[in-house]
Amino acid sequence: MKSRTLLFLPLLGFFGLSFFFYQGLSMDPSARDSPLLAQPFPAFNLTTLEDPSRVVDESLFKDKVTLVNVWGEWCPTCKHEMPQLL
Repeated sequence: MKSRTLLFLPLLGFFGLSFFFYQGLSMDPSARDSPLLAQPFPAFNLTTLEDPSRVVDESLFKDKVTLVNVWGEWCPTCKHEMPQLL
């Protein structure tokens, strides 16, 4: 009798995970709370990778919608997405 009950555990696990995934599909990702939302971009002054003699600062992003992606060369996911961003 016990072994029959154990056969239903994977099915119950599947339904449990399906419920949580279904709930996640109905969530609005833009509704997340973050302390960084609606904050001004931090001040910076850096050289570019293409031309080390060229210096850019935060005024580059003024009145523009901009994607800023911070990544590390040690990160496999970052390495995978870099060609797509270029």
